[in-house]
Amino acid sequence: MDQNPEAKLAAPGAGLPLPELMIGKLLFALKRWTGNRELFDRRFKQQRAAIRAILDQCDPTTLSQRVLIARPPGLEDSSRY
Repeated sequence: MDQNPEAKLAAPGAGLPLPELMIGKLLFALKRWTGNRELFDRRFKQQRAAIRAILDQCDPTTLSQRVLIARPPGLEDSSRY
């Protein structure tokens, strides 16, 4: 019998633990108050280019594999795949 049991994750939309949610909201507000649209756009484009550079080094087989990662702070449990 071929079984592929998947990890039991929190339901989609369950959200973050309250301390992480409050810290995230505070950091987001601070960034919003101290930044501007041009800065946000430039940072987004830099991050997007960095991610693309990493992906361009991977073969298509690797990119198509589903993996479960450890939950980093600020990521909902259901988003770990």
